[in-house]
Amino acid sequence: MTGMKKAYIHIGLEKTGTTSLQVFLQKNRVALRSNNFDYMGDEDDLYVHGIGHFPIVASFYDKCPNIVPPNKHLRASEVLDALYIDSKASNYDIILSCEHFSSRLHKREN
Repeated sequence: MTGMKKAYIHIGLEKTGTTSLQVFLQKNRVALRSNNFDYMGDEDDLYVHGIGHFPIVASFYDKCPNIVPPNKHLRASEVLDALYIDSKASNYDIILSCEHFSSRLHKREN
């Protein structure tokens, strides 16, 4: 039996190079997997927009924030359920990245 998988969540700050990190992670997914990490970043996934995990943050807003298009603004339960299912199916520790984890999720009623 293998050890418990981990999730690494990069919360960053806006304007601190987060996009560069996300580009690096996205472009190096094969190398990351060969080292037992998975940057969960397929645009078709409910929890991904572009190269980051912006829909996770957006899902906690009643109205669609400007960080995702309307088709990526879903209920938190949908987004988090999809993330949970995909992370369970992954054989790797997962990496998530979104600078808005730190800047836009700061109060309960987002």
